[in-house]
Amino acid sequence: MAVKEWVTYHGVSVNINNDITAFTKIIPCGENDITATSAKEIKGYALNFEAVKKIFQERFIEEFERTYV
Repeated sequence: MAVKEWVTYHGVSVNINNDITAFTKIIPCGENDITATSAKEIKGYALNFEAVKKIFQERFIEEFERTYV
């Protein structure tokens, strides 16, 4: 993830319980060997969206409130 002159260059997407069929047409970061999936596909059951959202936000803040050189 990068920000230059208030423009972001890359982002984050977390698929929780959604149908990822539409994502099969996307080549993430131009890498042909990467495919999209969802937490539901990995775990085998639907997850509580609000609980996952809270955990993701906490971990994201922990990671990106650091200073990188």
